[in-house]
Amino acid sequence: MFEKYAMIVIYFSILMVLGYIASKRVRNMNDFVIGGKTLSYWVAAFSAQATGESAWLLLGLTGMGAMLGFSTYWSSSANCSVSASPGSSWRIASSA
Repeated sequence: MFEKYAMIVIYFSILMVLGYIASKRVRNMNDFVIGGKTLSYWVAAFSAQATGESAWLLLGLTGMGAMLGFSTYWSSSANCSVSASPGSSWRIASSA
């Protein structure tokens, strides 16, 4: 049980250190909101793809499974394989 609490303390300590380091780089609200416009196109594309995947897997897939049954969960493996493949939709999103 001690190991579990120790890992939680270590995890939150690392988060606090990273937050402190990141806070030194933020000078105004634009730095906080848009990263000082230093993000490249592929970071924005991955962010857009992750947002879509999260919404689909948390809301859409569970609803589809509830309506149509357990056998529809195969689509999550197809969804992950398409997202991870080279030339997938994150490249299309980055060119927009």
